[in-house]
Amino acid sequence: MKRPEVLPQIPPPLAPRARGFGGAVPVFPFDQGF
Repeated sequence: MKRPEVLPQIPPPLAPRARGFGGAVPVFPFDQGF
């Protein structure tokens, strides 16, 4: 349920980066500065 909410929040350049790390959830907040 958190996956769909985080995917749209991550920009296009961050989406592929987080995916490569194997976890957009832990990477998206760190990159965004949450």
